[in-house]
Amino acid sequence: MDIPGIEFVDGVFSVAAIMLSAVGLFLVFLDLGAAAPSPAGGLRGALERGWLNLAETGWRRLPGFVARRLAERTDEFIEHWFGQSEDNILPGSIFMLVVLVVIPLAALINMLRGGSAFLFLVIVCIFAALALLVVLGEMRRAQKLTAVISAALFAAIFFFVPGYVFTSLTGRLLNMPIGHAVLGSILAAPLLYFVCQSAVLAARIGARALKVGAFRKLLERQFPVFAAALPFVYLFTFAAFLAGHVAVAALPMHTSWRMMLASLIATGLAAAITSEAARPTAGGAYAGRLAIGLIIIAGLAIAVGPLGGAFSLSGAKSAPLLQVLVGYDPVTGGTAFGPIFWLVHLPFLPPLLLAALFAVALIAKFVSSIARLAVRGPGLGDRPYMLSGIVAALIGASTAATAYVL
Repeated sequence: MDIPGIEFVDGVFSVAAIMLSAVGLFLVFLDLGAAAPSPAGGLRGALERGWLNLAETGWRRLPGFVARRLAERTDEFIEHWFGQSEDNILPGSIFMLVVLVVIPLAALINMLRGGSAFLFLVIVCIFAALALLVVLGEMRRAQKLTAVISAALFAAIFFFVPGYVFTSLTGRLLNMPIGHAVLGSILAAPLLYFVCQSAVLAARIGARALKVGAFRKLLERQFPVFAAALPFVYLFTFAAFLAGHVAVAALPMHTSWRMMLASLIATGLAAAITSEAARPTAGGAYAGRLAIGLIIIAGLAIAVGPLGGAFSLSGAKSAPLLQVLVGYDPVTGGTAFGPIFWLVHLPFLPPLLLAALFAVALIAKFVSSIARLAVRGPGLGDRPYMLSGIVAALIGASTAATAYVL
């Protein structure tokens, strides 16, 4: 196909096929030739339980099984990394180290080298307010003032300081060469994570003060998913900038705050919509919820371009806008897998992940069914690496076939 950027897409599929096939063969060799099953533990134990659960799940119940496991893993991830988990003290320790030690030292060095003193003065005010809060607490006086200072300190330490550094660093990254910007985004993403973690904690505190209702459900379920997705979306947005530049270097990358915000909001909302649409309910009607969710996500994807400033809606027709989803580039007036293609399709990452999990589950169920007929010695769960390797190899073969067609 003579389409700008198609060589890059073909290369991505080819690399993915090689990696999946290599991983599959490696996993097969781990179990191949083993005289007796190895003791289950860690990854092996998790794979054994997964294969046994899959074998006990019927074909019709498979979509519900995948959706339920995805919802459970999502909730566990958010609780572990964005909640007040006693089993994970790492984020809190790193947060205190970064916000109360690293950032103040960096702000001091920046001021001494002739940079802006604003952040350093803010940090000095924070430490002064902390000292005043301790004094007022010991004296047990000015309770209203203490409450105001506590709220201001919470907002400053957990939101303003990491948020200010994040926005300053991101502004610099967006003006750097894309290769350097992608590497720098790895350093900036943890700052966004700290802000999102604080936002989730604040939302849960606010939800406890509300009665049962739609807004409380929004704060307890949808908002944490949205916030938890933002650090990953941030990294994927820079990856999309890089992919578009490598695919079609002649086209503009649209690296701007406007595009970054459009991508963060649209893809974060897409993650929350996908999670809620796939979440098991009493009725279990996944198809209708997923269809409605895909329609909304398609609208968000189309909106990324004009909201991000990639192209204007003035004079545009609905047909070209819809064609953006299949590779149409309004800048060139033709099909191109350039920056706009990758940026516009970022909101489809969450439903694509769900679809990939469904596809992997179907292939795994097929392999499980064949294995139940073929196994004569050990049980089905005794060779989890081999079964998982076969699945990875089959997916790699499918990916290679796609690359060949392209």
